[in-house]
Amino acid sequence: MTLDHDPFHPLLEHDSFPELRTLTISADSAESIEFLQNDFFPQKVIDLRIELPQWEEPSNIESLLLTMSSRTNLQKVSLGDIRDRDTDDMPAEDAMIICPMTLRPIYSLPKLTSLTLNFKYPLRWTTDHLTQFVQEIPSLEYLFLNNSPTVRFQRHTRHRLNDICIFARYCPRLKTLGFFFDVDSAVLSPYGIRQFAALEECHPGNSVLKYSDVDRIALFLSQVFPSGCRLIARPSHPFWPAVIRGISSMRSMEVIAASKMATRLRELEDEIAELRKAASLPQ
Repeated sequence: MTLDHDPFHPLLEHDSFPELRTLTISADSAESIEFLQNDFFPQKVIDLRIELPQWEEPSNIESLLLTMSSRTNLQKVSLGDIRDRDTDDMPAEDAMIICPMTLRPIYSLPKLTSLTLNFKYPLRWTTDHLTQFVQEIPSLEYLFLNNSPTVRFQRHTRHRLNDICIFARYCPRLKTLGFFFDVDSAVLSPYGIRQFAALEECHPGNSVLKYSDVDRIALFLSQVFPSGCRLIARPSHPFWPAVIRGISSMRSMEVIAASKMATRLRELEDEIAELRKAASLPQ
C-alpha cells in the first residue's frame, strides 16, 4: 500500500535556523537527501529524526544514510518508516533486508552516541551480522535496534537472548538498549555471559516469549543487567511484566544472600580472633 504524503521541498535561505539543534521531518528518502544537501541546511543540528512515509528499498536507505554521514556534527540519528499494518502489497522478504552493509555509512559519524532504527519489517540478521554491526559503533550510549517490528516473517532469523551479551561486550558505554529477539527459539547458556557496564534501561519491544520461559529469562537477565538496570516492557504484554517481577525477586535474594555472607564472614573473623587470643594465653 502506498501512502500519499505532502511533498517536502522547504525553501531555505542563508543562516536559516542558526540555533536549531533538533530536527524532525517526514519525507521520503529522495526528499530527505535533497534537504540534507541544501547549502543552507541548519549547521548546528546535532539530533536528526527522519520518518519515511512508506517502506523503501534498502538501497534507498543506504543512499540516505550516506548523505546523512556528510553531516559530521550529528550526535543523534533516528530513522524509520511510518508503519501501517496493511501488508497487501508487501514485497518479497529478500527485498526487505536491511543488513549491516546497508548501515555502514553511519559508522563514519565521529560523534554518534544515539541511534534509533524503527522499521515495519524485522531485521533478518545472523549473530555474525549483529556482531559486525555492534563492533563498528562502540561509542553508542543509546540504541533502539528495531525492537518493535509490526510484521513477522516465517523465515526471519531469530536472535537468541544470549545475543544481548554482544552489546555488553562491544558497547561499554551503552545506557539504553531496545532490541527484538524471539525467546521461543532461545537456548540460554551460562557460558559467555557478560554483564553490561553501564546499562540503565532495556526495552524488549515486541519480543515474544512463553510463560514457561519467564523464570529462566528472569534469571539470565538478572546476571546480565547491572544493579539498578530496568527492564521496560509494555504493561499490555502478557508475560514481560512477570519477567520484571522475577528479576526484582532475584535481586532481592542476591542482596539477602550477600548480607548473610557478610555476616558469616564477620562471625568467622571474630572466631579466628578468639582462637588466636586463646592460643597466645600461657598454659
